Amino acid sequence: MIQIRKQRDSDTPKIKSFLEGKSDQMKALVANGLTCFLVEEGERILGVAAYKNEGEIHGLFIDENFRALKLGDGLFRAVLNHFDLLGISEVLVFSQAETYGFFASEPIEPVSMPGQNGVFKVLLPDFFNRPCKGNS
Repeated sequence: MIQIRKQRDSDTPKIKSFLEGKSDQMKALVANGLTCFLVEEGERILGVAAYKNEGEIHGLFIDENFRALKLGDGLFRAVLNHFDLLGISEVLVFSQAETYGFFASEPIEPVSMPGQNGVFKVLLPDFFNRPCKGNS
């Protein structure tokens, strides 16, 4: 069964191992202490999203063998739901080169920030009033 959940402290070595050789940017985010949500099937990690509780998503990575399953959309929505439960209504997303297309296809707006490329803003009330990609 596939599940999406918040990282436990004991997951960090498993997340680092999952990212080894796949995404150096995501690996650096985890090494710098960002918290993650995970997509798992049993004990196997299929994807991770790194975030800060201040309302910032700094990375999302889905194993290339599972990208057609729309797990990225579910993982993205899980992190946004977490922020919504914290009372955060505006979220910034800092995409990497490999995830820019994914975020650009979401109903979120690009924003201009000095020294930053690929930044998006999500207004949670508006975002959650739209159906998931799998329902459209």
